[in-house]
Amino acid sequence: MAGFTKKAIVDTFVQLLNEKPLAKITVTELITRCGINRNTFYYHFSDIYALVDELLGSEIQRFSKRLDRSLSLQESLIAAMAFITKYEKAIRNINNSGNREQVQRFVFEAVEEVTQEFTRKMAEGTGATEEDIRFIARYTTYAFAGLVSDWLASDDNESLAFMIGRVSQLTEDAIRE
Repeated sequence: MAGFTKKAIVDTFVQLLNEKPLAKITVTELITRCGINRNTFYYHFSDIYALVDELLGSEIQRFSKRLDRSLSLQESLIAAMAFITKYEKAIRNINNSGNREQVQRFVFEAVEEVTQEFTRKMAEGTGATEEDIRFIARYTTYAFAGLVSDWLASDDNESLAFMIGRVSQLTEDAIRE
């Protein structure tokens, strides 16, 4: 029952984030819409920001479990950013409400896992050192995380998948070199 309630709180929170900025969402509004009492909310979360951490953290865990290591860098990054694409308005509202660090940490963790895996796979049999592999993966992570961060902060209408596609092709070619 506790898992069901926690999921209902998170789902209701996402609905509210699709309607308004994070700074305008209150615990009172959330519990009213969710149909729970204040104690139930605080049993699961210490505050709204802990709810943001749960939302983003649980998505990272889900993504990590289903990461298909046979995909290309582009396919893997699009899969990693599927949550952002699906809940773009909610994520932009979190990002633009002074909680950019939470979103950036989420993006960085998802992208880092993908770039680490891909760089290791590409480096097999090349004689690349562990230090080189880590450096290339880290560089690639920062490039992609920065791209996504800039996209979230802008009013850019360009598709995130299209941008990832363009940059990943350049990155794949560079990693192969």
